[in-house]
Amino acid sequence: MDGLRRAALRLGTARTTSTPEAFYALFESLAWAGAVCDRLRDEKQPLPPTLGGLWYVRNLVLHQGADVLLRITGVYGSAIVGGGVLGEKMLGSAGRPETRSRFPPIDDLPPGRSKAGRLEYMSHVQELEANTVFARAIGKVERL
Repeated sequence: MDGLRRAALRLGTARTTSTPEAFYALFESLAWAGAVCDRLRDEKQPLPPTLGGLWYVRNLVLHQGADVLLRITGVYGSAIVGGGVLGEKMLGSAGRPETRSRFPPIDDLPPGRSKAGRLEYMSHVQELEANTVFARAIGKVERL
């Protein structure tokens, strides 16, 4: 769990997802999520749905090289998107537009070789911010 926490933290502090460091943190976070899934299965523990959804996207990245993060950068407009309201400039601590990394809708991903975790991805991961998804998964596992 410590490896998953540390990798997810590095991903959460990345200024943009287009850097190699952000990709490495995402790759490692998903690999750790897979290791946690394996451990829970070995111990006959229930698999939290968010972790199951990360299992699905992990397989896309590790086995198919899929690009699995959608970037949304400081937005203007007048509609509600996900958890944020368009129309307000989202500024990070440095006064620059803040980048939010969300997992894309299932239709924007390549078809997986396995359907394991697909429904969980659709219900608990897609279109949510990466930081939120990893924090939820970590929290659920720690409460088992």
